[in-house]
Amino acid sequence: VFQQRIGVDALDREAVPVRLATADQVEHLRALIAALGLPSEEAYVARYCARRGLEGIGDWPFFLAFSFFRLAAILEGVVRRAHDGNASNPETARLYATSIPVLARMGCEAARL
Repeated sequence: VFQQRIGVDALDREAVPVRLATADQVEHLRALIAALGLPSEEAYVARYCARRGLEGIGDWPFFLAFSFFRLAAILEGVVRRAHDGNASNPETARLYATSIPVLARMGCEAARL
């Protein structure tokens, strides 16, 4: 089981950006991905599994949800540092605050909670 999980961390981080796109950006993003010859999330996971000799990633929703929650936690720390006056770019950090509930919701959706 441990060997199956090695590398999934990077895989789920790479799948998150497409899911972060807003509804009106999704079609444009999908078209761009196709034009660049990049695989869809499903194809990417399938290719990863083939290279690792795995039949699939049964816990894929967990790993994806974990990535959303991890990113939300990181941003929460950045926002806190801005609040405390210890951020390299306080204005940008404050903008991140609006993303935290969105990421948490997406984590719940990915985990099907």
